[in-house]
Amino acid sequence: MTCEIRDSAGHLIEKRIYKKGERHGYWRYFDSEGHILRAVKYRKGQRRMTFIYNEKERIIRTINRSGRIRERNDCNCGK
Repeated sequence: MTCEIRDSAGHLIEKRIYKKGERHGYWRYFDSEGHILRAVKYRKGQRRMTFIYNEKERIIRTINRSGRIRERNDCNCGK
């Protein structure tokens, strides 16, 4: 089941997925202009990975389920 959360102006601010009543798939969080801020991947109710985006909607940081942070540069070239 997909659930969308909107602010008082009707802008989408969260998109969630549930499977068998548990958090599942990618939960996405947006700013008031519709740009993605972060995404969290769940499986069977457990957080697996968090993705943080910049203003260009590119992943700049990932956080795994144990809390380890991996920084990425803006070009996504791995340097």
